Amino acid sequence: MTLKSRINRNHLSKLAFVAAFTSLIVSSRIIMVNLPNIKLVAFFVITGGIIAGPLSGFVLGALSMVVSDVIFFGAGFWTIITSISMGTLGLIGGKLWHKRKREPSRLELGVVSYIITLAYDIVTSIITVPIILNIMQDSPAVVTLIIFSTITGLFTPLGSFLWPAGPAHEFSTAFLVAIITPILMRIINGEKQK
Repeated sequence: MTLKSRINRNHLSKLAFVAAFTSLIVSSRIIMVNLPNIKLVAFFVITGGIIAGPLSGFVLGALSMVVSDVIFFGAGFWTIITSISMGTLGLIGGKLWHKRKREPSRLELGVVSYIITLAYDIVTSIITVPIILNIMQDSPAVVTLIIFSTITGLFTPLGSFLWPAGPAHEFSTAFLVAIITPILMRIINGEKQK
């Protein structure tokens, strides 16, 4: 097999992986719409970055948010913000753990996944909430309102949420990445489970 055919095969396998994972993420996002902020998106995106690499992880995260918003949730300015932010989760997962010589521990996967998912939730809230409030109330958002709405929206039960939305998202992502990702890494990379 020539070098060129191996390179093309590698690109095609990454493309197929991104397509399959994107459809899985979009489906899971639609199916789990009624569970308040327990989503599989960040889990799949971080895992995808770890398995396929940082660029594939970024494309996977960004594409999943764009496709699911366009098809089901409704696209808007937030789609740009959430897709870039979710893509960044896949990029970070890939940069930290793709092709790493030593397999990461479950604790490391869980803690780092929690932190980057928390960062995703805070960044997307700080950017989108003031814009939405400005549009709805036709008044400029102020820094105090940004901080208050972010903390209130993420860390206290509101509306239909029975639990704080932010911690539910962060803990479920961290738990799934810590428990399931090492298994998926071994299966997809063709290694035997220990």
